[in-house]
Amino acid sequence: LSEFTYSYNKGVVHHALGQEALAVAYLERARALQPNDPSIDEPLETSRVALAKIIGSHRLDPASYFFEQWGEWLPLDLFFV
Repeated sequence: LSEFTYSYNKGVVHHALGQEALAVAYLERARALQPNDPSIDEPLETSRVALAKIIGSHRLDPASYFFEQWGEWLPLDLFFV
């Protein structure tokens, strides 16, 4: 059993059990192992949407969320002159 297959299957099983955070984690790991595999797209997106409903979409990627908020009201030319 390859590491990709293990991670993908674990992600799908966690999604089926309603454990969306673990599902996203395992499916993201599978995506990192095989970034061009289209079979990951649907279950990963489904798990992300389900997780966003639980914790809120703004908390899915807290590293970028702060900058996205700033980007909505600060013009980029202030930073790139």
